[in-house]
Amino acid sequence: MKKIFFTLLTVMFCVSAFSQTVETIRKDYADALAHAKQINDPEYPVNNKFKVVTEQMMPGSGSHQVTANFYYYEDENEESPSDITKSIYYVTHSYNWAAREYYEEYLYTRNGKIEFIYQRGYDDDFQLYEYRFYFDAKGVIKVIVKRKKDDDSALTQEYSGATVTDKYKKAYDAAVKQSEYFKGLFDTLNYFSY
Repeated sequence: MKKIFFTLLTVMFCVSAFSQTVETIRKDYADALAHAKQINDPEYPVNNKFKVVTEQMMPGSGSHQVTANFYYYEDENEESPSDITKSIYYVTHSYNWAAREYYEEYLYTRNGKIEFIYQRGYDDDFQLYEYRFYFDAKGVIKVIVKRKKDDDSALTQEYSGATVTDKYKKAYDAAVKQSEYFKGLFDTLNYFSY
């Protein structure tokens, strides 16, 4: 009986040790920002990232540019050190629609699961918004929404909670779908990088 108890206690400890919290996600995010800064430093000799840029002229809105930067983990195969496996780590995505600028970030766990999504842009009423979605292995654990209305001088917090309310469900679903899209695009870029 003691053996079963200690086994269960060990399993519970391991699960809790690897569960994501907002604090651990923020640490992972800070590490991702530091890594991206280092990779983008002109003095740093290694530039291990994929970058996709599209530019086009759009009728009625002018010049349109989309940029996506893909940062990745590299794992060497112990049996064959030249065989390196890449897995998605962090994505920045920026684009404009006319004069409005949009910016997004996607942070993934070591096994490719979405961990954090940040989006800044404009809604249908042309109000500036920010969404932050935090995830653990089971799904969303924290949602923060900020908005700047016409009369406001800065963004103000509109919502903070552990669930996605109906008001933000559409934005949440679109953000998760976009994170899956970038994961698939990373796999395509990785395939062609050899």
